[in-house]
Amino acid sequence: MQMTSQAMTQSGEIHFNTRPYEAVEVGILNKMCELDFAILTDSIPESFDGIKYPEDVFLNFANGPPNMSGTARDSRWSLLLSSFGYDPRDFDLLHILPLSGRVHHPGTNTSEWYAYEFHYLNQGPFRTAHDLLHAYKTNAIRKVRLDKGFKARILDRIFPMRDNRKPLRDQANKHGPRTYYPTGPTYKIDGTNVKWMDWNFDISGGQIRGPALFDVKFKGERILYELAVNDIALNYATDSHSQNNIIYADATYGIMGGDTPGTVIKDIDCPKHGSVLQTSFWLTATQRAYNMSSICVYEADGKSALWRHAGMGFEAGLRNRPVVIGNYDHTFEFHFFLDGKIFNYVRASGFIQASFWERDDPKWPDKTRSSFGYKVSDYMSGPIHDHMFGFKVDFDLIDRNNSFQLVNWKAGPILKAIRTQNASIPAAPEYFIYNETRYIDWERVQTERAITKQAHQQFMFVVNTREKNKWGVERGYVIEPLATESKETEAAQMVDQGLAGSRAEASVRSV
Repeated sequence: MQMTSQAMTQSGEIHFNTRPYEAVEVGILNKMCELDFAILTDSIPESFDGIKYPEDVFLNFANGPPNMSGTARDSRWSLLLSSFGYDPRDFDLLHILPLSGRVHHPGTNTSEWYAYEFHYLNQGPFRTAHDLLHAYKTNAIRKVRLDKGFKARILDRIFPMRDNRKPLRDQANKHGPRTYYPTGPTYKIDGTNVKWMDWNFDISGGQIRGPALFDVKFKGERILYELAVNDIALNYATDSHSQNNIIYADATYGIMGGDTPGTVIKDIDCPKHGSVLQTSFWLTATQRAYNMSSICVYEADGKSALWRHAGMGFEAGLRNRPVVIGNYDHTFEFHFFLDGKIFNYVRASGFIQASFWERDDPKWPDKTRSSFGYKVSDYMSGPIHDHMFGFKVDFDLIDRNNSFQLVNWKAGPILKAIRTQNASIPAAPEYFIYNETRYIDWERVQTERAITKQAHQQFMFVVNTREKNKWGVERGYVIEPLATESKETEAAQMVDQGLAGSRAEASVRSV
């Protein structure tokens, strides 16, 4: 079999310093910072409940992008407690300690890398670790001393546990409801191919981008070439040197595998009756490929009627049931319904990334909150942040000759409404009682551009102009963003001949 390849970028177009963090680089940075932590070991145990370096702490260098310029490479590090779980590689993002600094590490000549700009309890910058230690020992800065036994109680703080001193809630000793298959699943899985009712598609999982579906067909006709997660972005605002203005793009760490293991958990995000599929990822630290159970397929009860009607002397209907493709760590779900509708859903679950709360910070007279979030623990606040999810939806409705349309739902004079279809009409018909009506007009998007929220309601369609239904209407799908978003900051969505990005929740349904 012959294969051809084509470079997607020009040589030098993407600067080497903009690359994602990787294990070899982080290992060198850790080794470089050992000298500085050897200098600071006197102050660390005293401030932080006797913790030791490197046994008890983990240096986190991935605090946002390496630089905003696109050519430099300069990172902040923060100090995390490690081994809070059952693996020494576990680290605690809830209790980030108030010791941080920066490292300059461009290019490949590691002899030119160095650490600088040290901060303790947001006080600094100190040019070197020696300067910080001197300020600490001479009482020139404010100090913090965690409560004795702080580290020993980390598990109690992190994992929710029932208070056994209190009685059970009424009926709490009974099992909750479960879904089951009375006669077995109605879907079939052959390798990565899934067939269910009128649906047929292939499942894929990319380490960088996450779960994806390809060659999605309904009643034997292709609807989508690809439906995939594109990236996850987070933006933090905190009262912290190490964490202010953090911008994460999760694709740089690996959405499925690598730094973010995305295994499904049976009976939590994947029901016991679900089918689990594996995907592979590459771990740079060991230079090996691994498999993980990362995709869950199951049929669910839609808990609603697909259609129903109760008439005079009869009643009829059909219960709604989708087949669901799910993935964890951020829980991505793709729901396929009997009537041809597809629903994308994603939720952020797990632990927050907290920020250190200084009890005696003079900036915050209110000891329960700051301008950046609320106090959530003795020494922690929950910072404000956004979760943004990008999807790639590449339609192939029957063939590749698809168009993107905007349908605008407006209100205005009768004549204006009619002239959206026939500009030659001289006057409004007399049978309209009032000179005001609701109407729609159509706009075919010719070039790629951002779509922003309008004052009027707007619908987005992908249609095949050459294929009509039996009434002569273009066949297609409507894209419905369903996420609750701020009116002032609703994310723009990019469109280009059937390729659209959506945020948080979206559904597509046939029209």
